[in-house]
Amino acid sequence: MLYRGLASLLLAWMFATACLGQGAPTTDEARETQAVFKRLQDYVRSHPIEFRTSFKAYNDTLGDSRGSAHFLIDRPNLLSVQVSAGASGKFAYLLVSDGQIYTIYNQKNRKFAQMPAPDSLLAALHKFAGVASTEARVLEFFGVVKDLAAGRDGVQATAAGSSAIDGRQCEHFTIIDSSKSFSAAAGPPDKWDIWLEKSEIPLPCKTVFTSALSHGMQTNEYAWSQVPVITETFAFTAPTGSQKVDGVGALGLTSLY
Repeated sequence: MLYRGLASLLLAWMFATACLGQGAPTTDEARETQAVFKRLQDYVRSHPIEFRTSFKAYNDTLGDSRGSAHFLIDRPNLLSVQVSAGASGKFAYLLVSDGQIYTIYNQKNRKFAQMPAPDSLLAALHKFAGVASTEARVLEFFGVVKDLAAGRDGVQATAAGSSAIDGRQCEHFTIIDSSKSFSAAAGPPDKWDIWLEKSEIPLPCKTVFTSALSHGMQTNEYAWSQVPVITETFAFTAPTGSQKVDGVGALGLTSLY
């Protein structure tokens, strides 16, 4: 899965105006759980977003992978996304949109491409391909948040206690999505374990995704700025020695897994 999948999931979740049909929780616990995820969704849709995430992942085919990303996003189409992975940051990319110019910079080969900024963040991020499914899991998680907030049929969250993560008290939920088709050979549906901070704004502390198909697992930990102060201009200044190229295809983008 390329970075465009990651991007479309994030922006669809953040800025979609239409919701899935509202399911009716059948128990007090289910209603309380839905309310927690709805508060998270409402916060992200109405505030500038800044968070850092680190991941470690494993599957039977590709082995181990580690990396990190820093997201800074503001409406209508301002963004700065820094992504790195591999030993000693083997792969590193920067995406910047100041609302007028959109830049993708491959920091390892010092090449960058520029184009007019799309009108929406979704369109901007669609232009970037090159990051494997490890980072896409972050945005798949946000898709799960949207489903739970909307009460989507087949997506079930169960409260599973709480624990301290990096000094924060976080509430643990186990999520099973049985709404997606899967074969008997693939085993049970994918599973999420999600920890949300116990506060009025239940920001993510940690997620663990377990894949039945690939026998893989990915763990992400998050550090959020609850009230980010957007002071930068989002303008890109070409580093000394960097080269501008014609088009994204000339950047030499590489999978981060």
